[in-house]
Amino acid sequence: MIASQDVDVVEEITGEIAFPTDGTYTIVLDSKYAKTILQLTVQSAAGTSTLTPKINSTPLGGGANSVTTTKASVSHSSANAMSVSDKLIFVLSGTSSDCTNLAFTVKYTRKITMLQYA
Repeated sequence: MIASQDVDVVEEITGEIAFPTDGTYTIVLDSKYAKTILQLTVQSAAGTSTLTPKINSTPLGGGANSVTTTKASVSHSSANAMSVSDKLIFVLSGTSSDCTNLAFTVKYTRKITMLQYA
């Protein structure tokens, strides 16, 4: 007999924008599976910016990230569910001219089905 069970798996997307300027950056163009974004952590090598994460055109609940040379995280507990084919974008604003190497980590969960042989 085979039993199935859905399990939440925590995963992450990491990246860096070398020379950030105000504008929109696509992080996930076409999601291949549903996921729930839990947290966004950011840090720059120099300069500052404000990063607003959005799923399609809806900002994630929890607010924007203030990007500085100090690592900082914002938790997202509402408006944070991505469906198949959704887009994840970052909107940068108020970016200082000396802002460089904006590093980010997006922490999320997704469900997978585990099969267990009895």
